[in-house]
Amino acid sequence: TASIPGGHRNPENKFSWVVGCLGIVDSCSSACEQSFLGCVSSSGGWEEFARCEGELEMGNLANCVVGCAPTLEMLKTSETPLINLSEGKFGTQSGLDIATTPQQPNCAKPFGTFDEVGYGNRCRPANVVGPAEGEIESCTDSTPAPAVTLTPAPIASTPAPVTSTPVPSSTSSSTCHDSTLRLKVLWNERLIMRGCTWVANKATIQRCSIEGVSAACRDTCGTCSTCEDTTLRFKVEWNGRKITSDCDWIGNRATIQRCNIEGVAEA
Repeated sequence: TASIPGGHRNPENKFSWVVGCLGIVDSCSSACEQSFLGCVSSSGGWEEFARCEGELEMGNLANCVVGCAPTLEMLKTSETPLINLSEGKFGTQSGLDIATTPQQPNCAKPFGTFDEVGYGNRCRPANVVGPAEGEIESCTDSTPAPAVTLTPAPIASTPAPVTSTPVPSSTSSSTCHDSTLRLKVLWNERLIMRGCTWVANKATIQRCSIEGVSAACRDTCGTCSTCEDTTLRFKVEWNGRKITSDCDWIGNRATIQRCNIEGVAEA
């Protein structure tokens, strides 16, 4: 409830964490991991991670296979998490440290049971609560319901004029365009960066069915009547650097400036 403090937010570069953790594709090799760590500046941070991930996706990092999933050490350069691995596995990696004593989350608000954080008197049922027995009694309310007086609405003697001006279609080609951004899509079990021209080139129906594609390539996929953000990550140039990000990053801060990046508004 509103009286109980707390909340949750996704990590930066959240889709990289998802791909890295679930093992959707093979994790990057140890040699690739070292190349990536060498790419990230000493200060680290989520934007520096995104920049180097873009370098990997363009094939600019030595010993790296384009489309490999980031390892745990690579992801730690984006944000510093508390790690609890019950089986010593992360993605397709194995042999990592197993958490014998799980660490508590590093929360800004107190973490624990209601008793531990001082809310012991909440959500506690009475000791006498048990299953209902016998016949269900009818519920009666001794307070009479207030009388309701209905007043008929006045009837207009003159019908409202009907305008005949046509409404422009939301699917007009003048307002529906494909995004010019390169999108990160999963195709034939590989993560690749492609644009809407690739979607339109061949196998368009199958490529439009990839999650997030139809929202970014509305003209090609015939989804102009639908207005929604794409769930895909895409490559943009920001502050003089090429990074891979998503619509959550657009909405996080400086939204007007980020929406003005070529191709973003259409995605």
